[in-house]
Amino acid sequence: MAERLEAKHRGKTLLAARKIDYPDSADPVEVCYERGWTDGLPVTPPTDERVLGMLKGTTRRPDEVVGKVPPFLAGCTVEKVAINAVMAGCKPSFMPVLLAALEAALEPVFTLHGLLATTYFSGPIIIVNGPIARKIGMNSGLNALGQGNRANATIGRALNLIVLNVGGGRPGEADRATLGAPSNSRCVLPRTSPTRNGSRCRWRAACRAAPRP
Repeated sequence: MAERLEAKHRGKTLLAARKIDYPDSADPVEVCYERGWTDGLPVTPPTDERVLGMLKGTTRRPDEVVGKVPPFLAGCTVEKVAINAVMAGCKPSFMPVLLAALEAALEPVFTLHGLLATTYFSGPIIIVNGPIARKIGMNSGLNALGQGNRANATIGRALNLIVLNVGGGRPGEADRATLGAPSNSRCVLPRTSPTRNGSRCRWRAACRAAPRP
């Protein structure tokens, strides 16, 4: 109830993104599919309540422009980051990491436009360093690149959705990858902290146990 009241009274002043109307009989998840907002998997509909809740994970203003996202070089505000974070399944506490990952991806030296335009199946790797990785519950141990951890899985997915929905990097259009790769949105892991006893040993053991190609 509190979230609905906040969205009703503060949403009009804090949120600037265009609203989409759809019939009450329509499934909002299917509406997201029909409008091309997904990466092929279901997304969480970004209602005003959810977006305002996501924005509580950062002190940055919703209208602050983080950067221009290729290939269309569209301006991406903190609000748009929050919208895509909601759709990806992020928690508000993931916002600082997602914003940092987006800013890193938009650095000219990273050449995100080139990564999209190539026909090769390239994808970004996000490595999170510092106490925040532990704070938001990232997995740095066994199966770090696999399923099962919300932070590891959704931060990369949110970045991919931002490129898709804000930048216009759609597969088969600006995204020219011939085969593509699942690592486009799942290759996220924290750097193992040297202050945690045994953590490096477990990581090395996991690497040794992995089958060689």
